[in-house]
Amino acid sequence: MARLPSKILSVAEKKTAELSIKTAIKDVDQVSKASEKDVALANQTMVAAKKRAAQIMAAQEKAAAAATKEAAKVIAEAQKAIDAAAKKHTKVFDSATKSKDKLNKQLADLSAIPAEPAKRGRKPKVVAAITAEPALM
Repeated sequence: MARLPSKILSVAEKKTAELSIKTAIKDVDQVSKASEKDVALANQTMVAAKKRAAQIMAAQEKAAAAATKEAAKVIAEAQKAIDAAAKKHTKVFDSATKSKDKLNKQLADLSAIPAEPAKRGRKPKVVAAITAEPALM
């Protein structure tokens, strides 16, 4: 690299050059400080964004927990209805089985009773001696 020729400056030229360099240094410092402020502002914005995102996520989790709780409540109510219906069905089925057994026994008893042969002429008035019980409660 070639060396610049040395130059002797006057006092006024030296002060002007010094002032120009100092002004350039101040300008560079101002740009650097402005850039630092921009970075600090961006960091503050990031911190605020993270805080807001955490609030949104907390609200979302709270809403999800409430929805899960409500869904569990609905399912529990449906299960109660199923259990009640199954219990009622069991009672009705048992009652129907008992009634059917009684009616089958009555039918068997009726079959065992001998009947008179049919006669010609008017039919006699006969009142039924066996009455059927209701099958359901």
